[in-house]
Amino acid sequence: MLPTAIATVSGMTLTTVDILPLSQTATVDADGTAEILFPQVDSGYLWLVDAMSVRSTSTEQTRCEVWAGPRLMDGSDDGTFDFSDRNSPILVNSGEELRVRWTGATVGALCVFDGQYTYLRRGV
Repeated sequence: MLPTAIATVSGMTLTTVDILPLSQTATVDADGTAEILFPQVDSGYLWLVDAMSVRSTSTEQTRCEVWAGPRLMDGSDDGTFDFSDRNSPILVNSGEELRVRWTGATVGALCVFDGQYTYLRRGV
């Protein structure tokens, strides 16, 4: 896909680099938590996470939180299966990480995050 400028804000252009999948699995540890930490967004870029679902094999009801850097952006009291019903994407800025955390899960259960994001480059 060729880069396409999608917006200009105060002289800054955002160019779409690609639309990419996000998928990762974690195993619940002894205290009932599992965490997925995606790589830090490169300098000069940002992610717009616009679709996601969470699920787990836990026999206990789990809670799941989705963080963009220090900001709690989404979550579910049913981390065994739920999807985001946000109508706007989650912004993950340069230098931040997308983190997904399940709590209250059965030890050894698998927790899965699936989603997609638009990868943008900042320009002037």
